[in-house]
Amino acid sequence: MSQPVSVPAPSALQVVPALAAARGLGALALRARGGWGTRRRLVGIGTRAMPPVRGLRVARGDLGGVPAERYTPKDGAPARPEIGLWLHGGGFAVGDPGGHRGFVGRLALASGLEWHSADYRLAPEHPFPAPPQDALAAYRALVERGAPVVVGGDSAGASLALGVALDAAAAGLPAPAALVLVCPYLDLTDDGAAARGRAPREPLLTPRLMEEFRAAYAPDPASWATPEVSLLLTDDDALAGLPPILLDDAADDLLLTDSRRLAARLAALGDRTPQVDHVHYEGLWHDFHLFAGSAPFATRAVTRLADRLVRRLDG
Repeated sequence: MSQPVSVPAPSALQVVPALAAARGLGALALRARGGWGTRRRLVGIGTRAMPPVRGLRVARGDLGGVPAERYTPKDGAPARPEIGLWLHGGGFAVGDPGGHRGFVGRLALASGLEWHSADYRLAPEHPFPAPPQDALAAYRALVERGAPVVVGGDSAGASLALGVALDAAAAGLPAPAALVLVCPYLDLTDDGAAARGRAPREPLLTPRLMEEFRAAYAPDPASWATPEVSLLLTDDDALAGLPPILLDDAADDLLLTDSRRLAARLAALGDRTPQVDHVHYEGLWHDFHLFAGSAPFATRAVTRLADRLVRRLDG
């Protein structure tokens, strides 16, 4: 297996304030007492505290019946013809486009693409298969515009993004121009949970929280070991048909093994392996990209991701 490009850990001066904010978001919001509605409100407060994206125009609309935000530059049209679809993280149960705007909006401006961030239905009110159905509906609506579509997501949203690419052919749709997978959550099986361990430096996620996400999204335990729910179980032929992939992961992420196992599965395909651009960040945690605009290392990671995407689309 080819090794990912490794980015050294940033200085403690940069990490400590962002790590404290991440711990607060994890403890006070994601693991708060109360129902999912309470958690969503607290997560929204925490993520919306990130600095706004200067020069970004935000428009709210609809993609195939799925609410979405559209991101373009305030001072003109997007520089590139491709369109991006982003599927936010949050364990399929929390999160929304507004909470990811600092990340995805900066990605839009840096990449030159018009990006759409889908507000798909959330579990447990809308468990599997509602989120992937919404993701595919949003993708279909963008494909119908006639431009190449990049699909990306973080955490659980990366699972939905990968699912769109796998489901596109069966739905009679063209493949995405590229896939962007950030800290993906891909294995909901008990074996997947056991493989992760505890990741003591991870500030956002805990094994117990992942169990709660799993139960909300897929309440039938029999579904956990199906490739529709745990995308790491996808067969080799389907993986071989994937478009170029940009993969970001982080050393302290509780879900790091999901990313590593996906990279290993792809590499094992030999001459059928899709193009994979894999960057690994030392000393950082799950979904640290959300701190773009407030933490310089996160802003640099988003800019690097945008540059890599442009090079891939031009390659």
